[in-house]
Amino acid sequence: MNFAQIAACGAALMALSVECAAAAPALAVHDVNMRQGPGTNYPVVTTIPGGSNVEVSHCSASGAR
Repeated sequence: MNFAQIAACGAALMALSVECAAAAPALAVHDVNMRQGPGTNYPVVTTIPGGSNVEVSHCSASGAR
């Protein structure tokens, strides 16, 4: 591998790591059930207490009310 290929691979890896670390902080105002999957038909894993800060990495408005 030459220097240009190594530099390109390094830049790609850095861009991917930044993308993965781009979680946005959010505040759970009320108690929130964390479930095993997307929807109320999945079992509750735990409850996030109101007032807790959480990191949101993926958010979709589909199904939200």
